[in-house]
Amino acid sequence: MLLVDVQFILSLSIVLPLVAAVIRFRKISKQYYLLIMLVVCGFINEMLNFFVFKNTAPSSNVYSLAEFLIYAFQFRKWNDILATNSYFYLLISSAIVFWTVDVLVLDKLNTYNSFFMIGYPFVLILMAVNQLNFLIVNERRNILKNPIFIFCIAIITFYCYKDLAEIFYHYAETSTTKRMIFSIQTYMNVLFNILITIAIVCLPKKRIFIRPLL
Repeated sequence: MLLVDVQFILSLSIVLPLVAAVIRFRKISKQYYLLIMLVVCGFINEMLNFFVFKNTAPSSNVYSLAEFLIYAFQFRKWNDILATNSYFYLLISSAIVFWTVDVLVLDKLNTYNSFFMIGYPFVLILMAVNQLNFLIVNERRNILKNPIFIFCIAIITFYCYKDLAEIFYHYAETSTTKRMIFSIQTYMNVLFNILITIAIVCLPKKRIFIRPLL
C-alpha cells in the first residue's frame, strides 16, 4: 500500500504542467491547445485510476489510444511533419484499427498485455525524432529554448523507457523485478512532467492583431 501511495504522490507531478497551463492559457497560441488538452487528460486519467477504478487496465488501454491521437494531431498542427494528408490519415486509421483488433477483438481490454501499449510509444518516438530533425535543420534561434524541442526531448526520454519497460516486463522472472521496472517508470514520469512544464513556460505568446483606425 505504501508503494502505491508513493507512486500516486509522484504521479501528481502532472499538476506542475497543469498549473503552468492554467496560468498561461490566455497567452498561449491555439496551435498548442492540444498539448494543454494532453496535460488535462493525463491529470483526469491519474485521478480516475486512483480514486475510481479498481482495475485500471481498461482505462489505461482507452487512454493509450486517446493519448496517441492527441499527440498525432498536435504534431500535425505544427505542420512540420505529418503535413501530408495521406500519411496523416493512414497513421490515424492504422492506429485505430490496430487498437480495435488488439484490445477489443482479442479481448485484451481488461489486461495490460496489449501490443498497442508497445507499438504506440515506438511510433511517438519516431515522430518526435523527425520533428527534432526538422527543427535542427530549420530553426534559426536558440533551439534549447524552443518549446517543441523540449517537448520532443520529453517524449523521446519517457517513451523510450516506457517501451522498454513494457517489453521487459513480460520477460521478468520475479514480481520484485516487475515492480522495480514500473517504479523506475514512475520517476521517469516525473522527469517527463517537469520537461513538459518547462515547454509550456517557454511557449510563445499568441499574436494580437490590432485593426488600424479608419
